[in-house]
Amino acid sequence: MACTKKDHVMPHLLRAQTALRHERDAYLDRLLDEAIRHRAATIASGPPRTSTPPIDKRIMKAVEYIHANLGDQRMNVAGIAAAAHVSRFHLTRIFGAAMGLPPAAYVRQRRLELAKELLAHRQEISIVNVALKSGFGSQCHLSTTFKKAYGVPPAKFRKNSAQQQR
Repeated sequence: MACTKKDHVMPHLLRAQTALRHERDAYLDRLLDEAIRHRAATIASGPPRTSTPPIDKRIMKAVEYIHANLGDQRMNVAGIAAAAHVSRFHLTRIFGAAMGLPPAAYVRQRRLELAKELLAHRQEISIVNVALKSGFGSQCHLSTTFKKAYGVPPAKFRKNSAQQQR
């Protein structure tokens, strides 16, 4: 009965079966027997499988390429697709299915997160350099994108972060 120690349902089924044996109800006996057989088969089949399949190696290559080239303003979907050895169309389809958003949106999100980290923890770097290090073409591009994503411009975010760290 090693299975019953790992399983939380089986002991309850067995106790119910024992308790109902005194009732002499054939219908309930059959139901509990069936439930116990089903539970035993479920336990014997091993741990439940996860509903999400493992990430495709091509997606992993694409993500690695994105993270390695995050600061490169010239990075685009065609370059990411080439690094992953798939067409742009196929990359967009499989990347979106696996990651929940298209490659360009993923790149923008990672760049914004990098900019946010640099703004909050690297006060000595100018906002222009934060923009360039995080892959934005200009401070204006960073400011527009940052404000749309976080509701405040980068300078105000930096100021608020500095005040919170004190």
